[in-house]
Amino acid sequence: MKDSTHITKRRRDAVDALFSEDGSLDEILIQRGIAPGVFLSWLDDPAFSLYLQKQVQARAQAAVLSAWKSLARGVERGESNALKLFFELKNRHTDEKNAFDIHMDEESRKAAA
Repeated sequence: MKDSTHITKRRRDAVDALFSEDGSLDEILIQRGIAPGVFLSWLDDPAFSLYLQKQVQARAQAAVLSAWKSLARGVERGESNALKLFFELKNRHTDEKNAFDIHMDEESRKAAA
């Protein structure tokens, strides 16, 4: 099987466009002069299929990392939604009132007084 270095520039550019440009798959391909049927035939090439799969995985991992970094910045700034989400994702948040909710209730009572 060919490795990704044997993927043509046209095919690599098409994959990059799918991740970076707005629009449906067909719209993006047509804008680049690639018939959607041609793209589908590229998927029959094991090397291209593997290249596409690796790109999807790499970009998904990058998006997850970016989301975690954004969440961490929110937690560092003390944003209540970020803090709640963090604890939910870490399985530390329960349906019972936690210390954060109790503190917020106390703050609400003080503000109302």
